[in-house]
Amino acid sequence: MKHVLLCLTLFIGVFSWSQKTAKISVEMRNPYPDQDKAYLIFNGKVGEKVKQKVVDSCDIKNGLFSFEVEVDELSEFIVNTGDEYFAVYMQKGDDITTKVNTKMFDETLSFTGTGAERNNMNMTVYLISERYSLLIQSAIANCYDHPEDTTNVFKAVNAYDSLFAAYIDDELQFYPELEAAWKNKVAQQKNASKYYLGSIEETAKLRALEKNSIGKEFKNFSGINLNGDRISLKDFYGKPIILDFWATWCGPCKAEFPGLRELEEKYGEKINIVSVGVWCKEDDWRKMAIKEEFKLNIYLTKEESEGLQSEYMLNSIPRYVMLDKTGKVININAVRPSLGLEDLIKKHYL
Repeated sequence: MKHVLLCLTLFIGVFSWSQKTAKISVEMRNPYPDQDKAYLIFNGKVGEKVKQKVVDSCDIKNGLFSFEVEVDELSEFIVNTGDEYFAVYMQKGDDITTKVNTKMFDETLSFTGTGAERNNMNMTVYLISERYSLLIQSAIANCYDHPEDTTNVFKAVNAYDSLFAAYIDDELQFYPELEAAWKNKVAQQKNASKYYLGSIEETAKLRALEKNSIGKEFKNFSGINLNGDRISLKDFYGKPIILDFWATWCGPCKAEFPGLRELEEKYGEKINIVSVGVWCKEDDWRKMAIKEEFKLNIYLTKEESEGLQSEYMLNSIPRYVMLDKTGKVININAVRPSLGLEDLIKKHYL
């Protein structure tokens, strides 16, 4: 009798534990050669703030691995294999099997077992969201060539956002437990659209400014050189001028330095290529300017650069400006050295 009671107790204990946990098993076809470790990341209960905590890890053997985690309410987890990752929503009692082909990861991801239905639907929502994003980006990319005509693209983007929101509202009738997660996805989509549309408006303004600035004298500015002397833009009149606005923390700026040095070596006798440090500390600018060995340097404080920001939309760097020998504008937004600045030099200066 004691043995019966002991077995019954053990059975109840194991059964109770299994009811408190969720399990996910993953089968990957064509795993990457270096794909040998998987991680389970807890993102938080649905509707709560994302926490991003690694709760388990395991070895991947022949594309197979699994996790079992204690969970109460429906929660979001991220399964990360290093090269790829996916979200899965699990609650106690779930036992999910996931199959995927790494050659087409998102498109082949599928779920079976207890808890699978909500995750298959969530994957469908994710793929539709990705498709809407691509449509929006495509519409916006086409608009960059003609930013003055933004009416149609604004209508298209707003239509895409409305369709996606309506689709989510419809599906929530069947998956109300995912309302917080999906509503957040709708909000993210709208914020992305707002960003892209704002980018188009800025591009339209900059294109108009580029056109209207041609032939006009560029606003004079002054700062200090490496000797600490005050100098101004007008000190470089007499030769054509290229201004390179950069900062010490700007990776893309520094990536263009080698190309700019080559242009200085080839055309420095005929053109004043002026390195203009902005939006950084003077000591940091001085160290980097000395290291890079540019011949002509100016440093502008935040206050000294504000007038250029407002007048020429100098809101991002690197930025290249081409002027003639009297300081009149040829191009206030020239391409980078890596994208063909030398071609513009040959066209306008040689």
